[in-house]
Amino acid sequence: MRKLLLPALAVLSFSLSCQSPCSQGACEVDQGAPPHAAMEDGISRPLAASADVLDIAQHHELPAAIVTDLPGVHNILNLSSNVVSGSEPENPEALKALADRGIKTLLSVDGKVPDAATAAKYGMRYVHIPIQYSGIDGPTMAEIAKTFRELEGPFFVHCFHGKHRGPAAAAVGRLVLDAIPRDQAIAEMHQWCGTSLKYQGLLETIAKDKVPGASETAKLDFDFPAAHAFDGFRGTMVPMARSWDEIKFARKRKWALNPEKPDIVPAQEALKLSEIFAQCLVQPDLPADTDEVRGWIKDGQKGTGDLARLLTNQTALEAKGVDWRMQAEDAYRLVSSSCKQCHLLYRD
Repeated sequence: MRKLLLPALAVLSFSLSCQSPCSQGACEVDQGAPPHAAMEDGISRPLAASADVLDIAQHHELPAAIVTDLPGVHNILNLSSNVVSGSEPENPEALKALADRGIKTLLSVDGKVPDAATAAKYGMRYVHIPIQYSGIDGPTMAEIAKTFRELEGPFFVHCFHGKHRGPAAAAVGRLVLDAIPRDQAIAEMHQWCGTSLKYQGLLETIAKDKVPGASETAKLDFDFPAAHAFDGFRGTMVPMARSWDEIKFARKRKWALNPEKPDIVPAQEALKLSEIFAQCLVQPDLPADTDEVRGWIKDGQKGTGDLARLLTNQTALEAKGVDWRMQAEDAYRLVSSSCKQCHLLYRD
């Protein structure tokens, strides 16, 4: 477990020392709407269009945060007794740990279809509402708000890493269930959860966009789906992100195996990535600037292919006096650069 400083707001129902926090009376709401918060339909009013959300996110005063990890779940923030934010639960043990701590509904806003069957085994319900890094559109905002209003809490809200999209959805829960002001919501995203300022669209959404009231979401025809699968180009991004994470972790270990994940072989992950890049090239829904995007994808395919070859043959290459590590670093940088350029234009 890793900890930062302890804020008063964080000692809530998700305390790691509690096996069943709600049953032990630890689920009282930590705070209601502050007296100064102007309300509309039970939700704090949006900030002015001219408000500088990046400045507010950085400088609105908050207590220091406590961040915790469980086996298979990371970057956990107890935003209130109603809403907990964190990373994707990696395995059944992670889901059980969340259930043991009182979570009733899991909301995933990542592209990967969640393991709803295992969650149900432990008495939890999964809702899958993927969002983008650019922000939350009106219909999706209504679906998220309805989820918080009509399903059972406490809620665990996650994306992949639990730093950007997940905290934005969790902030909707804070607005809907806990009636906090907009400036506090975006400050929690950035200062507590780690939402990057480069994802300004997510911060702007929470700060300034309309969140529908209870009467509006009550009329919404939405059945809280447990799976929202993507195909085509966007569908390839889900496995790509996870394999790329494993490559990044392997690089930090100087390409050694991770003893905690002995089934993850860096050379195989690189080969898998190369195959995913190849799949991207044949998708009919490639973005509009196809030639430019194709160039980035081909760079990614080449870099991961080279990396797979180098990692597979490292012993033989060393015997020949080849500096395979330097070549691996060049291949890694080629892939990293291609991803960053595409993300800047189409994701960030």
